[in-house]
Amino acid sequence: MAKSTATAGINAFAAATRKPTATTSKKKGNIVIARDIDTYAGVHFPRIQVAEAINSYIEGHNLFEQGKALKDLHRSTIIGVAYTEQAIKWMNQGARPDNPKMYPDPDASSFISVVIQDSVNKLDDNKYAALANLIGPAAAEASTVRRDDFSINPDSLGLTCKFVIDGKTQEATVLEALGMILDHAFAPSPQILQGLFQVNPVFTTKKGLIDEGKTLTGNAQKLAQFLEAGHFVTQLRPGGGKSDE
Repeated sequence: MAKSTATAGINAFAAATRKPTATTSKKKGNIVIARDIDTYAGVHFPRIQVAEAINSYIEGHNLFEQGKALKDLHRSTIIGVAYTEQAIKWMNQGARPDNPKMYPDPDASSFISVVIQDSVNKLDDNKYAALANLIGPAAAEASTVRRDDFSINPDSLGLTCKFVIDGKTQEATVLEALGMILDHAFAPSPQILQGLFQVNPVFTTKKGLIDEGKTLTGNAQKLAQFLEAGHFVTQLRPGGGKSDE
């Protein structure tokens, strides 16, 4: 039997490629000026109606953007107050209270429901450091998930490669070879392993972390900070019709 001349194998997981960040590019479009026109649907629109539709849509868009700017401007204040009030009540009653409703004054009929949800949230090193500083490194490590998820690059599955089974070199597609051997099959074709796997880093908080808030912090101030540091999904829902709750 011929002596194998295969070089040291490549670790397929170490050679995994990371998915690039998606990018977008603007496409130049043609310019259309409002005019009298019969559409493909057989509807006639005079120029003035087309111009009014364009202008009104732009106005609606601008009003929407102004509203979004107002919401963004005041969101941090509302959430900061809601987290503080929630933490105080949580500490006083012992169990996590219902999501709060915020009224501007006692007689107001309009309110904002602040919905704080238990959620799995993405972390980075800075966010993790803030959480660890608040609840301690051990608790932070126990409350988070950090791993790499691997997936097979489908573009590689149809490539032809050489692989070894029982000392015999064979040739087939990568998909067929994967069904028989992973560790040693690619020694004759190490280039196949370059980019075969794709790695997706996972770094998140664990589900259920929010319910550990009181235990992990011990006082209302830290508990409010915990609600922020945990990056729990928080929705603001304006409503009307004052509730007795």
